[in-house]
Amino acid sequence: SRAYSHDWTECPFVHPGENARRRDPRKHQYTCVPCPEFRKGSCVKGDLCE
Repeated sequence: SRAYSHDWTECPFVHPGENARRRDPRKHQYTCVPCPEFRKGSCVKGDLCE
């Protein structure tokens, strides 16, 4: 396994037991800085959120 210990709440990939799922990166632009609304569980920008 290539797994290593890290804070999966800050990681953009899906993890076992995680409720959120990563959106298709071909359709949605990602940035390395999480949206401030991420901690609240949703963003008012919806799919337009980076």
